[in-house]
Amino acid sequence: MNKQDIVKEIIKRRVVAVVRVSDTGKLKQVIQAVYTGGVSAIEITLTVPNAIQQIERMNEELSGDVLLGVGSVLNAQQAEDAIKAGAKYVVSPILKKEIISIAHKYEVPAMPGVFTPTEIQQAFEYGADVIKVFPADVVGMKFFKGVLAPMPHSKLMPT
Repeated sequence: MNKQDIVKEIIKRRVVAVVRVSDTGKLKQVIQAVYTGGVSAIEITLTVPNAIQQIERMNEELSGDVLLGVGSVLNAQQAEDAIKAGAKYVVSPILKKEIISIAHKYEVPAMPGVFTPTEIQQAFEYGADVIKVFPADVVGMKFFKGVLAPMPHSKLMPT
């Protein structure tokens, strides 16, 4: 799948499960439970112990149409390591152009985290494929409607 196909798939699937576990022995069980529950786009955060190795392991062990990505990415090196381990998309709680650039170098969608309309526009200008509003529970749906009215070009993802 190329970058555009992955973005289309994520939008089609409508939900990305964020997986944070401290016991990596349970990681596969958690992912399988989420998948069985109907969510097939799954983000393993870098807060999981040995996350890069776990992404690689899950890519080898999981079957079906699980679309596995990496989350909590804070710099370009983390993004590159996760992509090389098999992450199909990169999610960050922050906006850093270098993370978007490295993801695009490998033809992987980048989903930086933002909070303000200015950051949303900046992420768009940097080439973000999907823009993660984080933390979205603080602002609610009125914020999304309000931002999208003058900025309908933005592909926003609440997190």
